[in-house]
Amino acid sequence: MSVKGTDRPRKVLVTGATGGLACVLLPKLDAIGPLITVARQSFPPITDQLDLSDAKAVLALIKREKPDVIIHLAALTDVDQCETHPLLAWEQNVRNTRNLVDAVAECRLNPHFVYASTDMVYDGNGLNTERNTRPGNIYALTKLWGEDIAGILEKSLILRLNFFGVPKKSGPSLTSWLDQACRSEQGATLFSDVMFSPLFAVDLADAIVGLIAKEVSGVVNLGCSGSGVSKADFLRRIASELGLPTDKLRDGSVKDVTLSAYRPRDMRMDVSKAEKILQASLPTIDETVGRFVKMSGDLGG
Repeated sequence: MSVKGTDRPRKVLVTGATGGLACVLLPKLDAIGPLITVARQSFPPITDQLDLSDAKAVLALIKREKPDVIIHLAALTDVDQCETHPLLAWEQNVRNTRNLVDAVAECRLNPHFVYASTDMVYDGNGLNTERNTRPGNIYALTKLWGEDIAGILEKSLILRLNFFGVPKKSGPSLTSWLDQACRSEQGATLFSDVMFSPLFAVDLADAIVGLIAKEVSGVVNLGCSGSGVSKADFLRRIASELGLPTDKLRDGSVKDVTLSAYRPRDMRMDVSKAEKILQASLPTIDETVGRFVKMSGDLGG
C-alpha cells in the first residue's frame, strides 16, 4: 500500500457509469477533475457507449483520452446469474478488466486504476482483513480474479465494498420493500446467520474520493466501522428508525432458502486500514442506519 497525494486536476474515466454506485459517486468526482463516463448502454449526453468486451474499442478510448484515473465499476454483480452463467461472469468480470489493463499497458500509461470489488471474497470468522480471502461462489471468484489483473498495474487500488442506499432503476427500494414487509400479514424472514459491514453509499463515495485524492494503491476494505451486524439486525434497525412495526419480521437462516449460489456467512470487514489512510473513522452501523434513513427520501431509499 502506498499514499502519494496530489492537488492537480486529473482526467477521470468511469466505467459502468449508469450503475447505482456511479450515480452516487459521479457528482463527487468533480473535485478530482474532468470526467469521461462510459457504459454498455449509454444515456447521452451523460455517458458514452462502450462495450468493454471490444478490446479494440477500449484501446481506442484509452489512447484518445489518456485518463489519469480509471474507476472500473462495470461488472456482472447478480450473484445467482454468475453461478448459473459462469462464462458470462468471466467475460464481464475478468476479460473486460483485462481489456482495460491491456489497453493501459499498450498505451504506456500509468493511471491510478481503481477497481471496485466485493466483500463476498471473504467468508471468515470475525473481522476479515485484506489478506483473508476465501471466495465461495463464481461471482466472488471472478471478482478476485479481476483484482489480480488490476493489481498488475503499478498504481492500482482494489476496493472491497459492501454498500446500500443507491437509487433503484426498477423494483422496490429498500425502504419501500421493508415498509411492505413490516405491514403485510406474511411479514418477512431475515437472515440472522449472515454477517456483514454495510456502508451507506453516500459515505462510501466520500471515502472513495478521499482515497483517490491521496492516490492510494493496494487493497482496501470499505464498510461500516465496528464489529458489523447480521442482515436481520440491520433491517430491524432500519425499520425501527423508520417507525415501522417489526413484529412481522422473523429470524431465519440463509440455508433454508433455495439459491443458485452459495452465500458466505461472515463478510464483516476490518476497515482500520482505510481509517488510517483517511485519518478519520468510517461511520458505525448506528450512524450508517441513521444517515440512510435521514436521506433515503432524497435517494429513493
